[in-house]
Amino acid sequence: MNKLSDTQVVIAKVTFTVPNVLINYDNGVSFPTLKLRQGGSMQVDATISTDFYDEPLDERKNVFAFKARNQINFGSYRIDVLNDEIKGDKPIAPSCPTASQYMANVGKTVMISFSCVRSEAHSRGEGKNVYKVARSTITLP
Repeated sequence: MNKLSDTQVVIAKVTFTVPNVLINYDNGVSFPTLKLRQGGSMQVDATISTDFYDEPLDERKNVFAFKARNQINFGSYRIDVLNDEIKGDKPIAPSCPTASQYMANVGKTVMISFSCVRSEAHSRGEGKNVYKVARSTITLP
């Protein structure tokens, strides 16, 4: 696999929805106590890099993806949260990613999107298949 160009980089502001993260769950004697890191939408800098290759590339496994969140009773509300496995009389399966996985990546650069598509224009111009690879990364808030 050969990289056919220098990497093009653009920095852009994007809206990232920070998830609610259940930091601690204590079943307690009379009622459960939950410690929550509240999420919400915020503007973050995203680095979008573009490269061209002579073969397709697949880095989807490196994307920090949110596949599932769980709903948990928090006071009188039901909210979506990331959580680790909760055992007990009312068990809750871990979310994906788990609360621990999310918190371990806070402050680190993570890839939030990846794409690899055949570029018709470049392929025609080069006389061979050329693939455009785009990656978006953020510092996880």
